[in-house]
Amino acid sequence: MNFKQKKRIYGYLSVILLILMTANMFGQESEKSKTDLNEFLGVRLYKVFKTFGTPRDVFCSADGRGEAILDYGTFAFQIGNRTVSIVYFWENFTGKVFGLTIGMTAEQVKKAIGNPNDIKQSKADGTPIWIYNLIDTDRMLVIIFNKSNKIERIQIEWLS
Repeated sequence: MNFKQKKRIYGYLSVILLILMTANMFGQESEKSKTDLNEFLGVRLYKVFKTFGTPRDVFCSADGRGEAILDYGTFAFQIGNRTVSIVYFWENFTGKVFGLTIGMTAEQVKKAIGNPNDIKQSKADGTPIWIYNLIDTDRMLVIIFNKSNKIERIQIEWLS
C-alpha cells in the first residue's frame, strides 16, 4: 500500500469517526436528563457541557433578558452569566417532572400537585400558565398549557 492510499484510508476513517461521535452526542440522552434536570438550576455552564455535551441548537431567549438557551432536543437550559437560570421540558420530553408528564390535563395536574399559587394567561394565545412556588426552595415550577388544556411545556426557574 503506497502513501497516497494510506492517506485516503486515514481520511475516510477520520470522517467515519467524526460521524459516529456526532451521532452519539445527539442521539442519546443521559439518565440525568430524565430525573435530575432540576438539580442543574444555579449550576455553572461548564458542568452542563461536561454532563450533556454539545447542544443541538443555541438561541437567544425571547424574555428580554438576553440569555442563551441551550436546546438538547427534549429539554433545554437557559443560561445567564454562565449559570443555569431556567430548565425547559419541551413537548417531546417523556420523563416526569415533579410527578407530571407532558400532555397531562389541568385536572390531572391539580390532582397530582394541588392548586397553583398563581394563574396567568399567555399573551400570545391566552392559554393558561400555572405557577407553583416550590416551598423551601429557591425554585418556581411553571406549567404552560395548550388550547386543549393539556401540558405543552414545563419549566423550572431559579429565583436566586
